[in-house]
Amino acid sequence: MCCLGIVMIAAVGAASLSGSCFSDSRTALCGSEASGWRCKPGEMCAAKQDACILIGGCGDGIMSPEKGEVCDDGNVRDGDGCSHDCRSEEKCGNGITDHATGESCDDGSNNGTPTSSCSTTCTFATCGNGLTDGSEQCDPGATDTAGCNSIAAGSDAGCKFSRCGDGYANHEAGEDCDSNGVDTEECNGQNCKSPSCGDGITNLRAEEDCDTNGVDTEGCNGSACTLPRCGDKYLNMVAGEQCETSDDLPNCNGSKAGSASCRYPNCGDNYLNMAAGEQCETLDGNDSSDCNGRNAGSAGCHLSLCGDGYINIKFTVTGATTPEQCDDIDSSKFSIDTSTCNSNMAGPSGCQHPKYGDGYINKMFKPDGMHVEECENSSDCTDANKPLCDICRCVPLH
Repeated sequence: MCCLGIVMIAAVGAASLSGSCFSDSRTALCGSEASGWRCKPGEMCAAKQDACILIGGCGDGIMSPEKGEVCDDGNVRDGDGCSHDCRSEEKCGNGITDHATGESCDDGSNNGTPTSSCSTTCTFATCGNGLTDGSEQCDPGATDTAGCNSIAAGSDAGCKFSRCGDGYANHEAGEDCDSNGVDTEECNGQNCKSPSCGDGITNLRAEEDCDTNGVDTEGCNGSACTLPRCGDKYLNMVAGEQCETSDDLPNCNGSKAGSASCRYPNCGDNYLNMAAGEQCETLDGNDSSDCNGRNAGSAGCHLSLCGDGYINIKFTVTGATTPEQCDDIDSSKFSIDTSTCNSNMAGPSGCQHPKYGDGYINKMFKPDGMHVEECENSSDCTDANKPLCDICRCVPLH
C-alpha cells in the first residue's frame, strides 16, 4: 500500500506536467486528452462543466442541503442562477450579494426599507432610480410628478411627497414657488402661488395691506389690496366714500375734511370747502351770528348778509340793535324794499320791518295804512327846500 501511494502521487505529478497520467491512474480526466486535465485525488469532474470538484461537492448536480447547498446546477460558475459554491440561487433578496448578477448589495427582507441602504433591486438606494426604497416616500425618477418630488428637489425634499412649504417648487403639483411656508415678495408661503391681489391671501411682503378676493369692504379696497383712505385715488363706496380726491373740489371734499372727507360737500358737514363755494361753515348746519346754516338754501354756508334773501335771526346788521326780521329780494336776487321789509339800502334799519322814525324812507311802506312813506320826520315837512312836503305824511304813528 505504501508503494501504491508513492506510485499514485508520482502519477498525479506526471499528469500535472504532461496533461496525462499513468495508465493505472484512478483519477478522473475532465475534458479531452488533448485539452483536459486530470483531477487530484479526492476530486471528480463537475456534472456539467469541464472542471474538477470535490467528490460529492458543489457542482456534482446533486443539491446537498446538509452541506449548506441551496442549489446545484452541475457547475461551479457564478451568474447562471446558482453560485459557484452552491450557496446562493443568485436572487435579489436572499441576503447574499451576488456581484455576478449585478448586485451591489443585498439586505434580504430589509431591502427597500427605511433602515436599509439597499434597494429592492439589490442596488444601493438612490433617489432618482424610479424605485421607492430606503427612507424615500416615493421616487418618480428624474422627473417631478404631481404627487412626488424628483431628485431635482435635492437631499431634503427629493423623493418625498410634494408639499407646499417643503422648499421645492414642484410645478407638476401646481406650485408656482415654494418659500418654506414664509411669505416673500415673490411667493405666498401658505399656498405656494405667486402673490396676486384678489387671491384672498394678505401678503404684506408683497405690499398688500389686505386681500378680500377682489371685493370692496369697509376695511379693504378689493382690487387694490390697500386700506381705504381718502385721497388714495380709489373710490370705495362700501367704506363710505361718495367721491375721491385728495384736494377739495367743487363736488368733493378732500382728504383734510375729517369725517366728511371724500364726501359730497354739504353745508353743515362741519367742513369749509371753499372750492364748493362755501364762505363759512356752521356747527351742525345751524345759523350763527355771521354764517347762514343749511336752511338758507343757496345762501347756506355763506356769510350772513342783509339782502341775501335769507332771514338769519342770529345775524345783526352793523349798527342795528336787533337781529334780522326780514330779507326780501326780487327775481334778480337784489334786495328790495317791500311794504313789510327794508332793503339793504336802509343801513342799520336794513332787513327790519319798516316803521316811522327808523331813519329810512321806504316808499313801499304805508305808515297810515293808506299813503306810502314820503318822509321820516317833521323837518322834512317844514323845509322849504322840499317841494313835496305838501303831500308828506309826517304824522307819527304810535
